[in-house]
Amino acid sequence: MIQRALICWDSGWLEPRTAAAKSDPAAGSSRGLGQTQHDGCMSVDDRTPRTISAAVLKIVNDFDPYGLEPGSADGAPADEYSPESTAMARHLIDNGKITRSDIDSVWLRWFGEPLSTMDGIRLDQFVRDLNAVIGSVP
Repeated sequence: MIQRALICWDSGWLEPRTAAAKSDPAAGSSRGLGQTQHDGCMSVDDRTPRTISAAVLKIVNDFDPYGLEPGSADGAPADEYSPESTAMARHLIDNGKITRSDIDSVWLRWFGEPLSTMDGIRLDQFVRDLNAVIGSVP
């Protein structure tokens, strides 16, 4: 049987929550007391915020627009694109999809330039790959 969970954005980290957690912020969370209640939770089947975030980070690392080779012996740390990929994962969870424009907004915030001006040719596949993480079509 597939269990369903609510996925909420919480304090900069994605966490699964039980239905009880929506009404009682401390319930169902590994973070415990001090949890804040969030609206806009989304129900998913076998995906968790952690697996969604990890999948998005892998896609961003593979895309690697700056040629930093995250995770390689001579490259940047494996989590080099973590802030950007976390923002994209949050957008996917909150909105059910992500577009070129959404990605450009994230990239502009972190790097001061839209990603589409750097690598517009590969960007369409990048958008498809990100949306595939949650099974949506852009």
